[in-house]
Amino acid sequence: IPKPSGEVTHIGHGGYNLRDTLHWKEVLYAQVQNCVHYLADAHLQTHSSFSKQSLQDLQSVYILVRHIGYAANDHPFLAKYENNWVTADFLRVYLKNKSATAK
Repeated sequence: IPKPSGEVTHIGHGGYNLRDTLHWKEVLYAQVQNCVHYLADAHLQTHSSFSKQSLQDLQSVYILVRHIGYAANDHPFLAKYENNWVTADFLRVYLKNKSATAK
């Protein structure tokens, strides 16, 4: 599934709302979101934005979300989204909020 045009949360500037775009049930959205947040806390520098994360660390989170126990057993459909864009968008929003509160 390709990523929509624009950037997540930039609704007024041609972007999109992730929750509305995915059309998932609320419980599923929350499960995936919580999984991504947990993995971000464990593997990323949460005081830094998405763009300042190392590619290797981001790849580790993508792999864990898709292939290891946390989400893959319950959410194998994440592999259908091209270039991990759903996971990346969850991370972008989470890291933006976390890094803003760390300042």
